Amino acid sequence: MFITMDGDGHNDPADIPNLIAHLEAKNLDVVAGWRVDRQDTFGRSFVSRGANLLRKIFLNHTFTTAAAR
Repeated sequence: MFITMDGDGHNDPADIPNLIAHLEAKNLDVVAGWRVDRQDTFGRSFVSRGANLLRKIFLNHTFTTAAAR
């Protein structure tokens, strides 16, 4: 089992047991989580949305969990 998290402190390690429980209860291969009700500054949100747009355009990558939104 591998668990990856951003190093910026925005992801709470206390959520890991919930992800593992869901993985095991549903007999899944992969689970992913993302933050909701974010409180990002305008600058961070602007840059993040721009990066997501470029990723979508050039890589056809539309995963919600690919990066911060």
